[in-house]
Amino acid sequence: MKVNITKESRAWMTLDEHEQAKKIVRDMREDESSAREYLEMAARCWLWNSHKTAGDFFESVLSADAEICRNGNKWGAYSDESGCLDIWLYGTVETRYGFLKLGVCLSDVWQIGAEDFNESFPSLCSARYYTEF
Repeated sequence: MKVNITKESRAWMTLDEHEQAKKIVRDMREDESSAREYLEMAARCWLWNSHKTAGDFFESVLSADAEICRNGNKWGAYSDESGCLDIWLYGTVETRYGFLKLGVCLSDVWQIGAEDFNESFPSLCSARYYTEF
């Protein structure tokens, strides 16, 4: 999976965090899943827990991207030295009745399916759902 280090993230990163971010980017290149696949999992979980639609509203991922971010809820998600660094997945998803702009940390997507996690998943996402009826 391709992960970006943006100019904005370089502004808040310390030198040590920048080295760790580069290591995360290198390690994620070997990940067989793409940002689109992770965003699809997140969208289906968000739709199910927000609207109880079993993900049947999901149509396709229109765009997906990933960049380094900070996540104050996680520590060492990628290695002991990664600290609070995480990967922010964001993109646009087409649903049966509209569009979903979704952003979520990859370490939270990895938790989908864990006991009692799915119900709280929508509160960890940044989501805007545009519908037309």
